Amino acid sequence: MRIVLVHPAGSNWMPGKKDAAATANRMAPLGLLSIAAWLEREGHEVFVHDCLGPNAAPGTGANVKKILALGPDLVGFSATTSGFLDGYDLAAGLKAADPGIQTVFGGVHISAMGGVLLEHYEKIDFLCRGEGEVTLAELAAGEDPLDEPV
Repeated sequence: MRIVLVHPAGSNWMPGKKDAAATANRMAPLGLLSIAAWLEREGHEVFVHDCLGPNAAPGTGANVKKILALGPDLVGFSATTSGFLDGYDLAAGLKAADPGIQTVFGGVHISAMGGVLLEHYEKIDFLCRGEGEVTLAELAAGEDPLDEPV
């Protein structure tokens, strides 16, 4: 499976306040890199797209095009609270272009908020609370991560 793991840029949700989200979120996406290594070990083709990296494209549309160019079957987003809406905008753009792309969101915002996000954000197919290596490997293998082993 072709998988793209995305580190969204983030933005300030407080109108009229200084937006320092890009500075606060500018970090190496170590969690995504760990998941990428795990998935590659499982035989998947994995790309990491960092919306704050040195060659980042400006804006949602440009980032959607870059992600689509990689031909993903599954796109995973690691989202802080400030990065969640940017990630969701990317997911919506991806789904508009190719409804067959599966989207999964993880990260601190998802771990804190949980399933209520699925009720309000229809472009998210799966949530991953906590560490994502095993859950994403199960999704990539076509397994239902909710099934308990017997």
